[in-house]
Amino acid sequence: MSINAQYLKNLQQSLDPFRPMSLEAISGASLMDRVDTKFILHQQKITSILSAAQSSYHVLEISDARVMTYKNQYFDTEAFDCYTDHHNGKGHRFKVRIREYSASNKRYLEVKIKENTGRTKKKRKQIDAFTALNTLEDQAFVRRNCSLKSSISPVLQNDFKRITLIAPDLSERVTIDIGLTFQNGHDRYQPENLAIIEIKQGTFNRMGNFFQILKHHGILPYRVSKYCIGMAQLNPSLKQNIFKEKRLRINKVTAAQWSF
Repeated sequence: MSINAQYLKNLQQSLDPFRPMSLEAISGASLMDRVDTKFILHQQKITSILSAAQSSYHVLEISDARVMTYKNQYFDTEAFDCYTDHHNGKGHRFKVRIREYSASNKRYLEVKIKENTGRTKKKRKQIDAFTALNTLEDQAFVRRNCSLKSSISPVLQNDFKRITLIAPDLSERVTIDIGLTFQNGHDRYQPENLAIIEIKQGTFNRMGNFFQILKHHGILPYRVSKYCIGMAQLNPSLKQNIFKEKRLRINKVTAAQWSF
């Protein structure tokens, strides 16, 4: 994951005015059943967005870190059913991954469920290692929470850095992801300058503070999946009609030249 050192320093400084919130403080409001709204933007816009959000949000802080490293290992069937269901717009679909939170040194096996209603539900269990699904217990957890009929195996690794903002009443979280890297065997994809923001709400509220901040900056909602971005780029033989437009949009958003 390559991020300009001066940019990262500026980003960390822009988080200094935020009041910190601990992982323990937000554990009671995990938003495992929520509505997600995503946005894509050039990473250089983040500092001005953070400046506008200082009075309305706290920042997650773990072991003095506010910009944290995340690692995802995604799984799919041999026919790539998770990817294909997303591409085809299937209303009820799944993603299966192991996520490692480096700051807390914890790893979870997660099944992310997108329902016909548009809500996202996440089921997870803590595991010991960032590996394939080696135990019968892990395999049973996936079968219990996911209706995929075929066996699954690792297909994509995704690393990134994340900032998490939290509304004081815990009703909303905002995640800001930068430095995204995708890897599939020996192939690697790193969309330069791309940032992805996601607003997670228990009840959808387009009038919320962060929606309004992004609207003021000319940034509108845009449906995007990190998993599908990486899979489409690194597996050109996969069906990807709708993702061609998304790649063009990402290239356009991140092409502007900015100074540090």
